[in-house]
Amino acid sequence: MAGPRIPDTGEGLTAAWLREALVAGGRANCPPVRELRCEAIGEGLGLMGEILRCEATFADGAGPPESVIVKLASRKRANRRLGGRWGMYRREYNFYRHLASGVPLRTPELLYGDYDTRSHRFVLVLEDLGGMAAGDQVDGASPEQVRRAVRAAARLHGEYWNRVESLAAAGLGETLAPRLWLGLQILYLASLPRSLPRLADGWSAEVRELAEEYGFRLADHLTHLSAEPRTFVHGDYRLDNMFFGDGGRDGFAVLDWQNAAIATAPTTWPTSSRAVSRRRSATPSRKTRSASITKSCAVWAPGNSPSSAAGGSTARACWVAWCCRSSSPANWRRPRNGSCDSRT
Repeated sequence: MAGPRIPDTGEGLTAAWLREALVAGGRANCPPVRELRCEAIGEGLGLMGEILRCEATFADGAGPPESVIVKLASRKRANRRLGGRWGMYRREYNFYRHLASGVPLRTPELLYGDYDTRSHRFVLVLEDLGGMAAGDQVDGASPEQVRRAVRAAARLHGEYWNRVESLAAAGLGETLAPRLWLGLQILYLASLPRSLPRLADGWSAEVRELAEEYGFRLADHLTHLSAEPRTFVHGDYRLDNMFFGDGGRDGFAVLDWQNAAIATAPTTWPTSSRAVSRRRSATPSRKTRSASITKSCAVWAPGNSPSSAAGGSTARACWVAWCCRSSSPANWRRPRNGSCDSRT
C-alpha cells in the first residue's frame, strides 16, 4: 500500500496523516479529518508495540466521529530491535495484509498498513472493537468464553491442517524449523540457571532434575515434534488477546498476531485464562490425567512402543511428553521401569 510516512511514535499521528492513510487503504472518498485525538491503550500489555485509540472528527456535515486503533513499533529501542530481529512486526503486517480476510474467525479489519523492511518500522490502522468486551486474564474466562475460544481455535487449525502452503507464501515461518533448534536449546540452557531459583518453592528435586536434563534432550524433543501435522497457530492465544460480543462467529475476535506461525502442535487453551475456582473444580482426576499422559507417551515415543534398542530414549521421550502435556509441574513423574506403559 502506498501511503503516508510511517510515524516513529504516536506523536507523529495527525489529522492529515490519518486521512491520507485511510485514502491509501481504500477509502477514496474519505472526508477531511478536522481533529484527531489519540490515547495510549494496553500499556504494560503491548510490550512489543505502541497501541493507541484515535478518535477522528470529520469536517462539518461529513459524518459522526470515528474511532480506530493504531499500532506502531515499540517506543523502547531494545524492544524495537527485538521485534525486528524476530520478525514480529513483519509477521503481523503480513497476516493482516494477506491472511486475515481468509481465516475462519473474526479479526479487526485492516484499514491501512505499512512496513519498512530496512528499519522494521510498521503501522497498522485497525477497526476498533470497543463495542465488544475485552477478555481479562486476571479475572479469568467464563465457561462460555472458554467454549467459544476453543471452538475458534479448532476452526483455525482445521482450516489449515496439513495445508500450510498459503501461510508460507504469505511470509509466515515455522516455529520448529530445524535451523532454530540449536538456538532454542542454547537459550533454554542459558536461561535455566536464572530460572530455577525462582521456581524452587514450587518444584520438587525430581522436577528440577527433569528440567535440567530436558535442556540436553530438547533437540530430540523437537525432532519428534517436527514429524507431527502442521497447521496455523496464533502463537499467543490467551484471554488478553480476545474480545467477546454476542453469540455467533462475529461475537468472538482475536488480535495481536505478531507470533502467528506454522507449527506442529495445536493451540492449547492456557489454564491461566480460567478463573482459579473454575480451574480447580475442573482439574481431572489423577487416573484420568495418567491415562491421558500414557496415551501421549505412546504417540511421542520412538517407534510408538518401548524398545530396548533405543536404550533410554523411549523413557526420556515419555518424560518430555509428560512435561509438555501435564497440567502442573507438581504432576510430573519419571517412568518406573523405563516403559511408557508404567504411568500411574
